[in-house]
Amino acid sequence: MIRKIEQIVGIQKKTISTFWEVCPIEVERLTSRTRLHEVVYWRNIGMVWYRLCGYKQQDVAKVFKRTGHADVVWAEKRIMEALEGYQPELKREFEKICLIDWRFSKEDDVYMNELKAVVLMENLIFKAI
Repeated sequence: MIRKIEQIVGIQKKTISTFWEVCPIEVERLTSRTRLHEVVYWRNIGMVWYRLCGYKQQDVAKVFKRTGHADVVWAEKRIMEALEGYQPELKREFEKICLIDWRFSKEDDVYMNELKAVVLMENLIFKAI
């Protein structure tokens, strides 16, 4: 499934730090057992992001303090569904992260900084709500 996601998004280059810069949820809440929609939503994005960065399913489960790799498989299915158009909101958030990491070259630093600033501001607004 992760290969299909890579093909759809067109992965060139990616870093884990991009996810943590963009994610509006604190690490403690993201790795907790909570099932709140916004936490699960970002946890799924994070798990798939780690997989795209080359981590194995078991390693991703450990990072997010899950009991097994089944949660990672579920997250991959959710992101795949979003990319196929079933969850446009999730697709939009996932594509924002992709844009930050993969679409801009070093010559476009001004644009990359502007995009990061917009995403970070949106996340601050999300936290305030």
